[in-house]
Amino acid sequence: MANRVKIGIIGTGQIGTHHIENYMQIPEAEIVAVCDVREDVARAIAQKYGIKDVYTDYHEMLKRDDITSVDVCLHNRFHCPVTLDALKAGKNVYCEKPMSWTYKEAKLMYDTAKQLGRMLHIQLGTLYAPEARAAKRLIDDGQLGEIYYAKAIHYRRRGRPWVDGYGSPAFVNTSTSGGGAMLDMAVYHIARIVYLLGNPDLISVSGGVYQKLWGNMYPDRRESGKYNVEELGMGLARLAGGVNFW
Repeated sequence: MANRVKIGIIGTGQIGTHHIENYMQIPEAEIVAVCDVREDVARAIAQKYGIKDVYTDYHEMLKRDDITSVDVCLHNRFHCPVTLDALKAGKNVYCEKPMSWTYKEAKLMYDTAKQLGRMLHIQLGTLYAPEARAAKRLIDDGQLGEIYYAKAIHYRRRGRPWVDGYGSPAFVNTSTSGGGAMLDMAVYHIARIVYLLGNPDLISVSGGVYQKLWGNMYPDRRESGKYNVEELGMGLARLAGGVNFW
């Protein structure tokens, strides 16, 4: 197919590999290069999926004229700087959630894409799930009446990354992740509820995050991972139109 979108993947860990496998199912997409600071991992992924070129410096990848889009599959605190570099290099960007670990950085990403006329999309796949689309139709058709209260809860039964036996230390250290449950899980629910409500303006928000469960994690994992993120977060948002979201 002559007009396939040529994509460069930045980050070949668990998430990057998952994205690659999904791109392989899209005839219009062609992954032409992968990048990771771990060259051995990147080369192994490239060989497994038949990807020709491997980089350890994403700046070098961004110099290529044939790559029109990049997929940023890095930990949260790297989303903003890498995305900004890609946008300024003239690339469209698909970035993993959360958009960033701070509002300020996320706003900068949005503003930069808009100013440069580039496309920026954040991976929030639950927005496109069948149940989300069905709920949106019901709400838009007025079948649920006036929506004045919304609630979302997420409990991860397999526990916390790294300290409970899966994932890597980067998930539980703010120097790379920027946060814990709120950035890793709550972002999906916040995005979906706000979407279903029609993206109303935010009036106010209050809440808190907690890190209390020190006694039930593997001590060696806690120390080696430098665990310092929240395992519980909650909040109450007041939205325009008199809607409360808990």
